[in-house]
Parts: sequence; structure tokens; C-alpha cells
Amino acid sequence: AGPGPSGRGVAPPRGGRPPRPRPQRPPPPPPGGPGGPTGAPPRGGRGGGAGWIGARACVMREITHGDICAAARVLMARPRDSWPRVMAALLAQAHCADCYRKRCGKVHPQLGNGTLMAAALACHPVACPRPSDRAYLDAIGAAIGAVLDWHAGRRGSALRVPNRRINGAQARKRDI
Repeated sequence: AGPGPSGRGVAPPRGGRPPRPRPQRPPPPPPGGPGGPTGAPPRGGRGGGAGWIGARACVMREITHGDICAAARVLMARPRDSWPRVMAALLAQAHCADCYRKRCGKVHPQLGNGTLMAAALACHPVACPRPSDRAYLDAIGAAIGAVLDWHAGRRGSALRVPNRRINGAQARKRDI
């Protein structure tokens, strides 16, 4: 081996093999998140951030009975007029966490595993009431209605769809 930078000879590597090259790290993501500085999705990719509905849509997990019950218990802890906003927030958090889980292959550190139950249990729901409790049944009805509205608002769109909110008149109709 030839002289090194200090002018001394360099010892050959053990076993006579050349050292392995180090793997290169991938470049850092562009500023502004997955969509770059403009927030637009990269061309030919899987879409921008969570919730982007495009050629490869991120479809939310199935909603189970336990998800609805947990969401209803969260609603019972809130004033009735805030139920549509609370449900929209729970569904958006669950959807965002589910897209993250599918994209990254791991659970979102703050939002959980992408189920409505995980989002609801993070909001400290009330204790499980009796199944015949009128307020609990109303909350279950509101949770089911919000899930149906969520799915109706997301079906068939090629753009980012805002969360549909139930206005006051629709909420009063459901309470009757």
C-alpha cells in the first residue's frame, strides 16, 4: 500500500479484502412536508399528506361497533351542540393516523393506530353507560350519522374533501 496523508504507509485491511463501502443515506425531505413547499402532491407518487384522495386513495379502516360506542361515550362528555364538531375531529384524526400507518408502516406517535376507537379513547370518554340510557342512544345515533356523512362526503372525489359538518337544523332533526 502507498503512503497515506501523513506520509507513512497504510496497513492493508484484514484478510486482504478491501473495506465495504458505507450505505448512502437518502436525501432529506423537501421543506414544507411531503408535498414540498407548495403542499401539492409529488407527481407520480402516492399523493401528498394524509387525507389526499387521488389515484391511490387512502381508505379509512372499517368502523366497528366498538368504535361507535367509544365515540358515543366521548360525545356524552360534551355539550350536545358540539357533537358534530367533535365527531368530525375524531374521524379526521382516525383517518390521518390510518393514512400515516399505511404510508410509514407504524402507528402514529400521537394519533394512534387509525381506528376511531383509538381517537376516541384519547379524549377520555365517560364510563360505559347502560345500553338503554337515552343520552347514550342519542350519542350512538349521532356517531353513526357522522360516520355516514363522512363516507358520503369522501366517496368519488379526486380532490381533498373537507369534513362535512352537520348544521344546527340537521342536528335538531336528529334529536327528534
